[in-house]
Amino acid sequence: MLYENWFAQILEGAEEAVKPLFERIKRDARHDNVQLLEQGSAPKRSFEKWAIAHAGEHGQADIPMIASADGLVPAAAWRPSADQEKQLTLLRQATRGYGLGS
Repeated sequence: MLYENWFAQILEGAEEAVKPLFERIKRDARHDNVQLLEQGSAPKRSFEKWAIAHAGEHGQADIPMIASADGLVPAAAWRPSADQEKQLTLLRQATRGYGLGS
């Protein structure tokens, strides 16, 4: 999720894949102030069919994107599960709610 100059994302997958990816992101010169806000295990991925998404503001709809041969395209209309909504709320708070965004 991007808001002004703040970006938040959820990395999902096997721990042995996610940990090295997060370390690489932290070392990437394009990023600063990288913070781990929450970690844990789950029985399955929450966003397994998404490539990326734009989380809407002020009641606007979220726009999940899927990968296709033509690149990223908007996914079909969707209603988030309770678990997805919880995680999307965490992303919104990370970029806006704690003084990190505006």
